[in-house]
Amino acid sequence: MFKKWASLILIFVVVLSTAFVFADAKNAPDTYTITVTEDGGKYQLGNIELNFKKDSMEKGMEPVTFTVQLYAENGIPYIDIEPSVEQFAKDVKVKVEKGEVEMYDIATNTTVNVELENYSFKVEHFSRYILVD
Repeated sequence: MFKKWASLILIFVVVLSTAFVFADAKNAPDTYTITVTEDGGKYQLGNIELNFKKDSMEKGMEPVTFTVQLYAENGIPYIDIEPSVEQFAKDVKVKVEKGEVEMYDIATNTTVNVELENYSFKVEHFSRYILVD
C-alpha cells in the first residue's frame, strides 16, 4: 500500500514540476512602459537601468511614454525603445547589470539564456541597441 501511495505522490510531483517549467517559458519579449518628464529619472527594467538626467527631454516638453522591449535575436540581447526620439537634450545612460537572464528570442521563437556583463553606454536618441560590448 505504501508503495502505491509513494508512486502516486512521485507521479504528481513530476507532473507538477513539469507544468511549472512550461509555464515559465517566455513567449514574447519583456515589455515595459515608462513615462519620462523633463525631471528625468531612473527606470529599472530587469537587469537594465535607463537613467534620464534632468532636462534630458526638452524644457517645457510634455511627458513622453515609451515602450521598451528586451529580447534576444539569434542569442544576442537587444533593447528596443519606441517611439524613437531623434535627439535628447542630454544623453541618456543605459546600464546593463551582470547576470544570466532568460530572454525571448524573436528569431527562433524560443526562450534562451543570455549572459549579460556589466556594461553601460550613453545614447543621444532612442532606437534598437545591442546590450553587450
